[in-house]
Amino acid sequence: MNLAISLIARGFDAKISEEYVYFAMTLTVFVELINSRACSRKFKPVVLHEPIVEDAQLAL
Repeated sequence: MNLAISLIARGFDAKISEEYVYFAMTLTVFVELINSRACSRKFKPVVLHEPIVEDAQLAL
């Protein structure tokens, strides 16, 4: 959120140091990489079973 506000402020020619903006962007990418790796290892893939086919006479 702060990154978006700072980028909007820069659009209106506010004086914000580039180092703060680039550091926030780098930190955000780093945290998202860690988050995506942690979530991908947590869950096992879903194993699908064969569809259940009921007897045609029972459905009537």
